[in-house]
Amino acid sequence: MKSHLMMVVRKEAELLRDQITELTYRNQQLQRENHILKAIIQNTNLTI
Repeated sequence: MKSHLMMVVRKEAELLRDQITELTYRNQQLQRENHILKAIIQNTNLTI
């Protein structure tokens, strides 16, 4: 029973690590996009 629980916990931990990795990557993408969009808006406001 104990080894089964440890397997389940390890599997869940692995899934969570993978999810954290994916979310970190997505967060970086969104931060870059946000930075670009802010720069575009700032340039647009300067030319109006």
